[in-house]
Amino acid sequence: MALYDREYAREGAFGYESAHRSEAQIVSFVKDTYKLFAASMLAGGVGAYVGMPFAGIVAANYWWIAIPWMLFGMFGLQMIKNKPGVNMIGLFSFTFASGVIITPLLSHILGMAGGATIVGNAFFMTAALFGGLSFFAIKSSKDFTTWTKPIMIAFFIILAVSLINLFFLKSPILYVAIQAIFLLVISVMVLIDTLLRVVDANLNRLKEGIRVIEDIARYVHNNKDLSTSLKNLRHLCQIEPIEELLASRDSANDVLRPTIQSEMNRTDLKSIIIANYKRAQESSRVLEELYKIVGPALSEQFKHIRYELYTLEKKNILGLDQ
Repeated sequence: MALYDREYAREGAFGYESAHRSEAQIVSFVKDTYKLFAASMLAGGVGAYVGMPFAGIVAANYWWIAIPWMLFGMFGLQMIKNKPGVNMIGLFSFTFASGVIITPLLSHILGMAGGATIVGNAFFMTAALFGGLSFFAIKSSKDFTTWTKPIMIAFFIILAVSLINLFFLKSPILYVAIQAIFLLVISVMVLIDTLLRVVDANLNRLKEGIRVIEDIARYVHNNKDLSTSLKNLRHLCQIEPIEELLASRDSANDVLRPTIQSEMNRTDLKSIIIANYKRAQESSRVLEELYKIVGPALSEQFKHIRYELYTLEKKNILGLDQ
């Protein structure tokens, strides 16, 4: 079941190599996010290029285009985000339309003395802003997974500022800045939502894996010490607020949800115990790596859980062989 279920029985009893795969997954996740952002910006550039000859038509029908565009950006993308293929079409259609929408402004600015410089500066400021915020997010000790609600509030602030600028300030530079910030906010929203989905899946796998081992130790082996240690460790596996994790969950559309034959390969209780130790250790490592970016305190917590699992696994498995 991909994020929500994976096969561990084929790994060795002490498969610490899983940690390296987890790190690779995080690097791949970050790379894919930046590739997606770059591709969406490219689609916006194509939209602006294609729309330039029709700048007058766009200007005459601006609000008929802009209002559906904003509503789709705020709500439509959220509705289709978990539908493979459709979400990509929606994202690039939105960014393409973003480029078309700014063509009246671009046409006006490029017709001014030094207009190309203004556009270039706006592009540079956008790149600097995105790069600066990315660096801050990586180095900061703040937990950015709690930013979902502030980001939604930012949508409405951007809309209000856009209307004020349209009817009163009429500043071309501010207009370009608003468009850049709006795209940035959407990118941050996608990043946070994707991150929360990975966190939710791995938190579930971690607690489920520990619970399986705990119940076997408690009800089958009557091992009070081991089951108590596992229970205490499971209670450490908490992330708040739970509502945001639930909102990001999409197990029904998990692309690897169907069970494969190797997942049914369990020969005895020992193989089940080993598989679930691997499940819990890998999940704790993924959470540890993710929270290095958004919440170092939680990263240390999941690192502690991972090492406790290594210790308990050794005592448990070797104890079964005696």
